[in-house]
This record gives sequence, C-alpha cells and structure tokens, in this order.
Amino acid sequence: MAPWIGGSLLLIGLIAFVFYCISRRRKNKPLFFPAKPAEPAHIVALRELNLIKTEKLWSTDKHKHYHTTLTNIIRQYIESRFGLYAMEQTTDEIIQSFRNENIISKELLSELSDNLSLSDLVKFARYTPQASENEAGLNFGFKFVNQTKIEVPVEVEVNDEDEPSGDEEVKSKNVVEPEKPGE
Repeated sequence: MAPWIGGSLLLIGLIAFVFYCISRRRKNKPLFFPAKPAEPAHIVALRELNLIKTEKLWSTDKHKHYHTTLTNIIRQYIESRFGLYAMEQTTDEIIQSFRNENIISKELLSELSDNLSLSDLVKFARYTPQASENEAGLNFGFKFVNQTKIEVPVEVEVNDEDEPSGDEEVKSKNVVEPEKPGE
C-alpha cells in the first residue's frame, strides 16, 4: 500500500472528526458523553439542610460554622433558583435584588433579611445567638426553599384496567402528577 493512501485516509478521518465536533458544538451537545441533567435547586438545598439537621450543627458551639454553612446553602439555592448572583453579593444587595424583581412575598423577604442579617452578625461581629435563633434559622431555610421551589411534574404509570390478574398483560399510560411537598 502506498504511503499517500494511508495519509489520505488519515486526513479524511481527521476532517470527518472536525465536522462531527463542529456539528455537536452547534447543537450545544457534549462531544462524547451526554451531560448529566442538573438536579433541581430545591432538591440540592433540602438535602444540604437535612444534612445540617442530622448533624445538629446548631446545637454545637461552632456558631460561625453553622451560620456560614446555612447561609451558603440558602445563597446557592437563590443563585440556582432565581439566577441572582447571591454568592458574590452582600445581604443588602440580595434583598435589594429581590425587591427590584418582586419575585417573593414581602413577608418572606423580611424573614430572609432577618436570617441573613443574623448570620452576618454571627460571622462578622462575633454575636452569640440563642439556641432558639439557631433553630429558627434552620426552620426558615426549609420554609424558604419549600415556598419558593418550582414543582417539577413526575411521570407515574397508571393501570387502564380495574383489576388486572397476574396472567394478563397490564397496559399502562404515562400520567403527569406534581410532586408532593417534602419529597
């Protein structure tokens, strides 16, 4: 086999690969492996809040660590859920962004402001909160996430027949039901 034939095949393969890469890029698809779908923001936040709850961080003397962790979870949720750059903003900037966008109730905004301000006092002014304040902060985290989450429909299979027997083939169709709070 002549060397120019092997080189030509290699060049054709390289050109085909470049076209493949360009077409995948234009379709906004990954080059080789499909990307994992991102978890909804409320799922991540609730999981992290439950982790704090099981570790009972609020009951230790590490108040600064507890409030830093709690506010980071809330800020990351705000960033993912609302698209606000909460991790880089001060508490006042976050509250102002919510006021400008008018996307949550005034009551919830007031509670958010109070909780973030308390965390700022603990983190920066060495304020020692009461145990009830620590628990209230965690409870607010759950409340905030549950009241502002976006419900994602879940597909559930439903039987078309009243009472199927074990020998019969069961037909099913997809029905969309909303998630129940707390799941």
